[in-house]
Amino acid sequence: DSIGYWTFTDIMEELKAGISPFHGGFGLINNNGIKKPGYFAYLFLSKLGREILIKGEDFIVTRKDDEIQILAYNFAYFDDLFLKGDTSALTYEERYKVFESKENLENQIEIEGLSGKYRITRYELNRDNGSAFDEWLKLGSPENMTMEEVEYLKMKSCPKMTAECLSIEGKYSFNISLPVHGLEMVIVKKVY
Repeated sequence: DSIGYWTFTDIMEELKAGISPFHGGFGLINNNGIKKPGYFAYLFLSKLGREILIKGEDFIVTRKDDEIQILAYNFAYFDDLFLKGDTSALTYEERYKVFESKENLENQIEIEGLSGKYRITRYELNRDNGSAFDEWLKLGSPENMTMEEVEYLKMKSCPKMTAECLSIEGKYSFNISLPVHGLEMVIVKKVY
């Protein structure tokens, strides 16, 4: 019914923010106002319908009125060394070596019983689409960012979005390929 999060931004009263724009703060938005992937994960959760059609270990399918929402994710948990307190693999610019090794996740989705014209909207959130941290690394990891760099990262922090309109009679099938730490949402909305 509800979910809470410890702190909205990296600006906290209890702790002094780190020097780096991506210093490991708990917030959904960093101290420059750049949205982190966690922000968009909550956005996708808010798009889910109340009626659960099916759910599995790495996906959920819901419905709201004439709209079906599919949310799939490839979650990787921390590795054993990190869980035992060994933070040696975690550096200023390397944040992914503390997670367990996993393969890409492939899912084939089929939705039956469709009839009419539908708008298919897909959102992709992964290291290549919507990761402000990875874009910051590509930018050269600047400590004291200019306003232009901040605005650039704000734009690059958004998930990839595609949309198409299709006439569907019967079944709609599609593939989802998720890299580790990836998330994809597909919304199938009846237009008429």
